Amino acid sequence: MDLLRLPLLVLIDIFKNMNFKEKFLISLLSKRARNTLKLTSAKPHFLFEFSDSLVIYIEQYWFSTHSPAVWKYKWRRRMEKAVEEDYLIEGEVVRLKVNSDGFYARSQTPRNQLLLAGHVLDTFRKPTISVKFSDPTLPSTVSEFINMIHERHLSMKTFTHNIIRSTSQFVPEIVYKCTEVTDFISIHCGYSIRTAETYNSFFSKWMGSNVRLQKLEMLCIEEPEYLMIMEELSKQGTLHQIARFWVKVERRDGSEYFIRKSNNYVQFHTKKSYLEQLKEDELESARRAHDRQLYILWRIRQLLNPQANWMI
Repeated sequence: MDLLRLPLLVLIDIFKNMNFKEKFLISLLSKRARNTLKLTSAKPHFLFEFSDSLVIYIEQYWFSTHSPAVWKYKWRRRMEKAVEEDYLIEGEVVRLKVNSDGFYARSQTPRNQLLLAGHVLDTFRKPTISVKFSDPTLPSTVSEFINMIHERHLSMKTFTHNIIRSTSQFVPEIVYKCTEVTDFISIHCGYSIRTAETYNSFFSKWMGSNVRLQKLEMLCIEEPEYLMIMEELSKQGTLHQIARFWVKVERRDGSEYFIRKSNNYVQFHTKKSYLEQLKEDELESARRAHDRQLYILWRIRQLLNPQANWMI
């Protein structure tokens, strides 16, 4: 039977029960197959990880009940069992490991990484994206991927830039474009040049519009750069020190933003994100206090009876 001849309502039900690998293989059959899949499949969420390789995870696994560390360990164990094979994608032969939750493209060129990413973005209907870039990803690859997202009018939930050796002019461009990320941005680029103009452009676009971004984290921030940041923020509103590590920005339109400085990083929060962060901090403090009490109890028992094999 020709699957694609079935009515759309039937196909929607069929594709809903297919895993990532099955849908991915269908997308390679023909342009018509890919278009039908895009028309009838549900809207997924993908996590892209760029380095010397490319890894793409599908939503149902990323948002499992496991912690991210446990989740990634189990995913890698399952991916180890997958067979690495050649696939013809957009006229190029690419070697991949594919399973029900995503694929792993080992040691791929930047061109092939973007080719694979584009194929996935064009196969599934309006996916949302979380993305992480690590060394040795080129800054130009980061910029091109962001452009691909914008050209397709897609939404990025989280964006992590962890390219320590980045030294290029692309960083200000990346920071400016990332205001359209909806949830969280983390940028770590130890040798990049972030100027007052970079920060002023970013803050003006973020705070002066209806951009949905909730949180930005900048790593490797030294004191001179922090002072430059605060100078640029003072142009956006009135600054108030509200706690040891927290500064509030009160804007003339009544909106509020919150800045957290600790060691060598700075976080920028909307009010909603700030309140969520306070709750997370309270839970973390409670967890640490609980762990400390367990440790003290364990030490007391050990001192009272050194021969016993006490467990925490």
